Amino acid sequence: MGFSFNGMVKNYAFVFTGQGSQWVGMGKKVYENNQNFKKIFDKCEEILNFPLKKLCFEGPIEILTKTVYAQPAILSFSIGIFEIVKEKIKEKPLCAFGHSLGEFIALYAAKVLSFEDVLEIVKERGRLMNEAGEKFPGSMAAMIGINKEEVEEIIKEKGFKFCVIANYNSPSQIVISGKKEEVDETVKEIKEKKKGKVIPLVVSAAFHSPLMDEPAKIFSNYLVNKDFKKPDFPIIQNATGSVETEPEIIKKNVMKQLNSPVLFTKCVEKAWEIGVRNFIEIGPKEILTKLIKETIKEAEVFYIKEEDVF
Repeated sequence: MGFSFNGMVKNYAFVFTGQGSQWVGMGKKVYENNQNFKKIFDKCEEILNFPLKKLCFEGPIEILTKTVYAQPAILSFSIGIFEIVKEKIKEKPLCAFGHSLGEFIALYAAKVLSFEDVLEIVKERGRLMNEAGEKFPGSMAAMIGINKEEVEEIIKEKGFKFCVIANYNSPSQIVISGKKEEVDETVKEIKEKKKGKVIPLVVSAAFHSPLMDEPAKIFSNYLVNKDFKKPDFPIIQNATGSVETEPEIIKKNVMKQLNSPVLFTKCVEKAWEIGVRNFIEIGPKEILTKLIKETIKEAEVFYIKEEDVF
């Protein structure tokens, strides 16, 4: 059942999906059926200066999945959907947050970053992360139903310097990231304990690990002169899991996002703490609603499908 815009939506947060949600055909139906989305998507393609529509609508998936294209593509899709949805909900959200890349969409939604700036920033972020993946090859693996303390203990005992827990997605799901050999050894140890489930992730780089230190430094310097405005509504940030409303603090936390873990569980818990009861996910695929329900069973979760906006 799709999301219903009938009546007033209250005590809600916008939540934005990150990389990995891309798929060939994303945005095509809404592009053909909604003039506002079409106008926004065309403008995104003009600013990004690459064949956005062709990649999203026709692929191939091997190119669309490349970080340099996936991030601005997901951003463009999500901006288009958000702009339609915000006109249908009269009340402001209590806050907004996202998962990794999704945080930048939240910053746009709250008017911290302008349309042009967020597109340019995410394009540069994707480029830097893509280059880092080529220069410092790494891998990532999701671990479901495995105690995070056990994983941390293995990493500590082995003395690994480039393998870390990169995503705290829910109480039952974490993701490790880093040098391939260190990630593989950690995965092997977990499998030998015969606990939970391990899923290797198909990624182009070891995101949110020390292998991102170099691009994180370059990205921080790139952001220095970017204009971060006071948000229309609070932002909960990945690097801290805290609610922020001051532009300079928001910028500072964004600067350390690339090589810091994504504290998504903490973000969800913080949103609940400040009164959020309804979580509305926007992105090409429904990914975060499950993680939110795993974190807060009482939460009401909704995903906006393309069909919901035309």
